[in-house]
Amino acid sequence: MTNPPSAAPELREPRWPLRVFYAAAVLSGAAILTASLAPIVVQAPVLAAASAALFTAFGALCAWLLNKIHRFGRDVRVLAVLWGAAAAVGFALLANRAIYNHLAARGDAAGWALFAPFTEEPLKDLGIVVVLLLAAARPRTALDGLVAGSFVGLGFEVVENVLQSLSNAVTSSPPGHPSQWASLVTDVIHEVVRRSWTGHIVITGIAGFGIAYAMTAVHRPGMRRAGVASALVGLAVAGHLLWNSHRFGVFYVLGQFGILVVYLWLIRVGRRQEAGCATAVAPQS
Repeated sequence: MTNPPSAAPELREPRWPLRVFYAAAVLSGAAILTASLAPIVVQAPVLAAASAALFTAFGALCAWLLNKIHRFGRDVRVLAVLWGAAAAVGFALLANRAIYNHLAARGDAAGWALFAPFTEEPLKDLGIVVVLLLAAARPRTALDGLVAGSFVGLGFEVVENVLQSLSNAVTSSPPGHPSQWASLVTDVIHEVVRRSWTGHIVITGIAGFGIAYAMTAVHRPGMRRAGVASALVGLAVAGHLLWNSHRFGVFYVLGQFGILVVYLWLIRVGRRQEAGCATAVAPQS
């Protein structure tokens, strides 16, 4: 038997400090998120329940589709979703709110969205690294990272959509007004038509591919691994910037499709790597 060409070195035990860090980050993020959501839930409990149910249902459909790409441990998927939904969203809320308040004081509140990629992407990328290191089965190829990243992005996207839809609804109409439900339906349609194939799931999956490539492609030179990881993480940030800008006309649309094409291409590359690993570990005659 030969070792897989892209197998990473065995992870050394104990990993309890990393588990403590993960738990502290997720619980802290969940506390921040709860404090932010509580006033809206009290004001519009039925609307909040409907938003959570609708976006969670669509998230479950997205999770089913992601499982068709590649199965890399149930523990990884659960850890990744929890990080994206709690730790990444919670701390991004704090950072984005601080940036918004600073820009609002200068009369440029709308500009905060262009800073969001530089707060949200590092938080999600940190989660990818932590989740891959905590995985019961070590990652073998970059495709494992794409899946982990996509599930981090999925958790982030579902919770972000709930927050944004409720905020849009309660700020656009008085409590109990029927137009709040129209606002929620509009946001759900927006998620299905646009966000789900150009948003956090896709861009975080791209970053995850690069991160896992750096961790697993030990047969490649270190500079190449760092270059690929940096390029894909940078592409994810650029895609997020483009996504938030709503500018550039036709180039905006082409850019969104381009990000999706890169994501699909990376799945194909990753599957070839997986096939190579399977061949390498097969008994030699």
